[in-house]
Amino acid sequence: MKSIEISNLSKSFHPGFPVLNQMNLSVCAGQVYGLLGENGCGKSTTFNILAGLEQADSGSAHVLGAPFRYATPSHRSRVAIVSQSGTTFPSFTLAEHFDYFAQLYPKWDAKLAGYLAAKFGLPLFYPVRFLSGGQQRKAAILLAMATRAEVLLFDEPAAGLDPVARRAFIEELADVLAEREETTVLFSTHIMSDLERIADDIGFLHSGRIMLEENVAELTETVRKVQVIFRDDQPVPSDFTLPGQIGRLQREGSVVSGMARFASVEERETYRRQTDKQVGVFSLNLEDLFIELIRNQS
Repeated sequence: MKSIEISNLSKSFHPGFPVLNQMNLSVCAGQVYGLLGENGCGKSTTFNILAGLEQADSGSAHVLGAPFRYATPSHRSRVAIVSQSGTTFPSFTLAEHFDYFAQLYPKWDAKLAGYLAAKFGLPLFYPVRFLSGGQQRKAAILLAMATRAEVLLFDEPAAGLDPVARRAFIEELADVLAEREETTVLFSTHIMSDLERIADDIGFLHSGRIMLEENVAELTETVRKVQVIFRDDQPVPSDFTLPGQIGRLQREGSVVSGMARFASVEERETYRRQTDKQVGVFSLNLEDLFIELIRNQS
């Protein structure tokens, strides 16, 4: 079953400059999916459309089988959202948020809410507007996680958090997911290490579309950066490609580099041991891969 289904989604804020251009994305029940992309690529627009905060020009965006914009209260109680525009009420204290959310979400976990408030160092009886930006972000994360909702939509959830708080958030999210394997998570982040720790799959959003969609474990295991140096008397073939090449090649004189996907360790080592040219094969973590993808598209 698809918990999140985006089909041919398009959105422009200015004529002729689409932010989303026939975008397609599916997230299965129980899947943790990380949405990557440069600033301004349309990640927040995607989340806002999914959350019903903005309307698409065309296409569809469904959460649990229906557009969230027109969802019933019972449908909404199955989804929790942390958006960049804020998901708390400035005049409410955190304790008042707890009471309010308990009425909206049948699976509200008061014990988890109290535990996270203590762990994040959040006061229960101060209006949220008096909290710092980072504390307000922690409060929004806390409230979403304590709903025990089936689907969590997190748009840059760790933005504004210090490294200690970000680590605590990722640890607690991992614990929640371990307890409830059926929970679906879609989130964007610029902190690649966060994705590597908890995401099952990632999608790279570029030019309004998902240009690459991969399983995280498989991606980091099979994809490598490759540099090939040809001999001075050996011209670089115009049709030269790498095994399972991803993106474009970079050429500089007799040196060609790019990203390659190897089906096995044996294939990788065989390619590396070529005798007619010098070949370097380098591991990539998710952040390295993200940077290389951006370079390939620029």
